[in-house]
Amino acid sequence: MTKLQSFQAAFFSNGFPLENKLDFATKLVAAIKHFDGEPALLPIPSDAPTEIPRIILKSKDTKFICNVSLQRVDLFFNPKTEQEQDFSNLMKSIEGVLKKTVSFFETSKIKINRAGVSVNLIKDLEEGSNNYLCKKYLKTGLIADSSELELHILNKFDLKKFKINRWIRIKTLREKSVPENDKLLSINIDINSLQEIAYDFIAEDFDIFLDAALINMNDLLKAHYA
Repeated sequence: MTKLQSFQAAFFSNGFPLENKLDFATKLVAAIKHFDGEPALLPIPSDAPTEIPRIILKSKDTKFICNVSLQRVDLFFNPKTEQEQDFSNLMKSIEGVLKKTVSFFETSKIKINRAGVSVNLIKDLEEGSNNYLCKKYLKTGLIADSSELELHILNKFDLKKFKINRWIRIKTLREKSVPENDKLLSINIDINSLQEIAYDFIAEDFDIFLDAALINMNDLLKAHYA
C-alpha cells in the first residue's frame, strides 16, 4: 500500500507585493478561507534571501499551510485521515484551495511564471526496502549489503504545453521503534516547469498543468509501485 504523506504546490513570480505584509495576508486569508489559524508575519530583513518565508498561514488543524516569500508561494496539504492518505483522493482534497489561490493571483494581477507540484509517499513492502531497491534497479556487488539506499532520477520531457523537470527520489526507511524493520520505502515525485522558461500562468493553464502532473504521478506509481 502506498500512502500520501504530503502534497506541495509552488507558484513562482518575479515578485509578490509584500510591502504591507498584513494587508497581503489579510486579503489572502479572505480569498482562500482555509487558513483559520493564527497568521505569522515574520520580521525578515529586506536583504535576506528571497526564498525565506515572510508570511506563514495555517489552518487550525495544520492540514493546509501557506508560506509566502518574495518570489514564491508554497501551499502544503498534510492529510489527516486514512481516506486523505489515498492518492486517488488527492484532487478532491486540494482542488478548492488551489482554485481559490490561483483566482487570488489573477484578481490581484500577480503574474505566475512558473509552477510545480510535489508529493511525498510511503509504501509498505513485503521485503526489506534495501533488498527491494537492489533487485529492482541495481546490480549486486558493493551495494548488495547496504543498510540504506537513496536514488535520485531526473527526467526532462514535455507535459502537455509545458517543458518540465521530474525528479523522483526513492529512499529506504526503517521503523523508529523497530530499527531492524526496513520494509518501508519513501517516494518523492517533484514536477516543475523549467526555471529558464517564463510562462504566463492563468487559471486554465494551472488546471492543465496540475491535472497532467497528477496523471503522470499516478501512472508512475501504477507502473512501478502497484
